[in-house]
Amino acid sequence: MAITRAGLFTLETSNPRFYTLCGLVHIKIAFGLIVLFFMIMEAAEWLVYITVDDIGEQTTWLDSLLSILQLIMVICMALAFVTENPYLIIPFILFMFLTISSLLIWVFKAVVWVFTPYSAFVSSLFRFDENTPLSKRETRILFFLAMIVTAVTFLSSWLHTALVCYQYFESRANEKKQKKANASAPLPQLVVPGTNQKVTPTSFNNQNFSISDEEEDEDNKVFEQKKNGPDMV
Repeated sequence: MAITRAGLFTLETSNPRFYTLCGLVHIKIAFGLIVLFFMIMEAAEWLVYITVDDIGEQTTWLDSLLSILQLIMVICMALAFVTENPYLIIPFILFMFLTISSLLIWVFKAVVWVFTPYSAFVSSLFRFDENTPLSKRETRILFFLAMIVTAVTFLSSWLHTALVCYQYFESRANEKKQKKANASAPLPQLVVPGTNQKVTPTSFNNQNFSISDEEEDEDNKVFEQKKNGPDMV
């Protein structure tokens, strides 16, 4: 594993799968830019809620709940970037899924509007009057469709970055667990050549194997008979 530098931006640069933008930007750096963008937007939104009285008074409880949930999501994203915890990215992934799904519904609607430019709903939505020509109607509808498709494409890249960053943080967590396991494992004992080692003699005690006294006497008789005979060269 190749490391760029130690600290917060410790990156695994050996795997090309953890790069985006045609292999130019590391996935953690890309995710950090997304976190920075959301932090700026969230700070600006809460600043407007606090400083502008009219907006604060007109805010409903549903808007306040959504703003609080979005703030929690941004905090989780920042903690995920610092601690490299993959589970803290899950709120952002769910938020991207919901946002892209809702935009895809609008894409489907815009495609239908292209073929029904004179409907009452399209006229009221785009503020078309009866004298609005077809070319102008189609131009506005197609422009709206292009804007929604661009937003879906842009947010899909963010979702892809979050998913790959989740895999990256997960691999980093597994790598840290493996290092801790290797550090806590006992070291094998090395045998240095030339050292005196006690060798315990192996004993083979078999109760079934024994020589009786009769067999010893017979063996002695055989050897005695051989001694009485002539010597052979």
